[in-house]
Amino acid sequence: EQFATIFEELWNRGIIATDRIKEIESETKTFIDIIQDPAEIQKRYQALIASAKKQVLLFLPTTTAYRREEKIGIFESLEEARGADIRILLPTDKEIEEKIQEKIKSKKGFEIRRIKTTIPTESRSKILVIDRREYLMVELRDNSKESFIEAVGSAIFSNSISTVLSYVTMFDSLWGQSE
Repeated sequence: EQFATIFEELWNRGIIATDRIKEIESETKTFIDIIQDPAEIQKRYQALIASAKKQVLLFLPTTTAYRREEKIGIFESLEEARGADIRILLPTDKEIEEKIQEKIKSKKGFEIRRIKTTIPTESRSKILVIDRREYLMVELRDNSKESFIEAVGSAIFSNSISTVLSYVTMFDSLWGQSE
């Protein structure tokens, strides 16, 4: 009976062999980090954008979020992502629309689409997907704040393929609706 109990415990805590084999073959270990420190969130956000090789998908929930990204240099970082396909979804106003048009005139592979939001259904999360391999989901705590650090709450950073692909699917759906 003791061996049966030990076996059951080991069995329940075990990792599915095919998952472990895929992990070893791809040489990447799946991780999910919850980040509580806004300064660390900003640092990770900027580092992720800088690491982009193929694609950047960015969903900004509000026009104020756009202004905060601009202040911390996210759009300059995006412009430097050489060769990466950059797609951004955000609600815009006339001022932002003009700034965006100025930015994308000279940038190949840089597309921005407007989304319509209504106050009761306004999104409260910023989502960044890099190269279809990692994502950063940042919770918006207080949209009235002008500073990135004051506005954000916690964040989730991960390379979980199933979650990354879920975010890509949602982004693509919103992208298609914004045409």
